[in-house]
Amino acid sequence: MTLTARHTRPDEGVRLEMPDGAHIVKASAEETGGAFEVFEVEAPAAPSAPLHRSPWTGAVYLLEGSLRIRFEDRQVDLTPGSLITIPGQTAFTFDMLGESARFLAVTGGDRAGKFFADFAASVPAGRPAFRGGLSTGRGRDKPAWRHCGGQSRERRREPSVRARPAQPVPRAPTRRCGNGSHKVCGTSPICLRHPLMRSGPAE
Repeated sequence: MTLTARHTRPDEGVRLEMPDGAHIVKASAEETGGAFEVFEVEAPAAPSAPLHRSPWTGAVYLLEGSLRIRFEDRQVDLTPGSLITIPGQTAFTFDMLGESARFLAVTGGDRAGKFFADFAASVPAGRPAFRGGLSTGRGRDKPAWRHCGGQSRERRREPSVRARPAQPVPRAPTRRCGNGSHKVCGTSPICLRHPLMRSGPAE
């Protein structure tokens, strides 16, 4: 495939609505020969997603606002003009330190855009990342969900014998993504069973 230079104007790019903000495709894998992808992310103030890992290496360059990148053993605060690189398979998440932030996300390879597009088409925008839209308070970095058999399920503590009778808890609806090979639970913003989130060659 022959690649040519391509100019993307400020108002151009496919907009993918994700739970952690809108991802606007500024450079797709098709335009870079699968070498990398570039997304402009408009992130509103919202509950942070749990620590998670992506198979692709990426970089975040902050344009506006304040952003905190959290890892398992440390955290880094970004101000406009700051850049941080994140190796593949590194557990991380980000916290908003203000009302909103805007940053460029550069990802290696061609998986990120496919995953974002598939997820945006499967899960309605605005769905909270945690039960009731708030952190569960189960520890700083402990996610409110786990993956079992391809489905994310919320962890619920069994009631003690002295507790009052538990009321039935409605299960979040389960929907299949456009890929059709895994399920996405209504309480989790990310399904790590997705083929594009696995290590090794993409299927």
